[in-house]
Amino acid sequence: MDRLLVGREYAGHLTDADLGLLASLSGDPAAAPALRSDPAALLRLLEHPGLFRAVSGPGDMPPGGAAASPFLVFVAFVQRAAAELASMDHVPERTGPRQRVPLFDAPALRDFLAAPGRRLFLAELLASFTAGSAT
Repeated sequence: MDRLLVGREYAGHLTDADLGLLASLSGDPAAAPALRSDPAALLRLLEHPGLFRAVSGPGDMPPGGAAASPFLVFVAFVQRAAAELASMDHVPERTGPRQRVPLFDAPALRDFLAAPGRRLFLAELLASFTAGSAT
């Protein structure tokens, strides 16, 4: 799927508060309204390393004062997983309490998450299980 098309799809799911949070990551909070019509800039901010910290960091509210939608939270977690897989040779699989077995599927998972359309699909899927999501 084309990156710009994926960016437009993301824009359709994000709330105004989400766009404000993303714009604050860029250092220009006033740019929030323009993000909906700039899919390339939106994708860059969704891939920003600070997004995960902004939606899951300490405190009740992220920078900008508005809570992130469930969709944006799942976007941040999917992006974080993709970034972590970039440096892994294997993925530990939980087999029981305090027991993990290394699975050597990290390259396959990394390839799967390399496509922005697949990351979008996963975020949409996860957000669909929440009540009141922005999807």
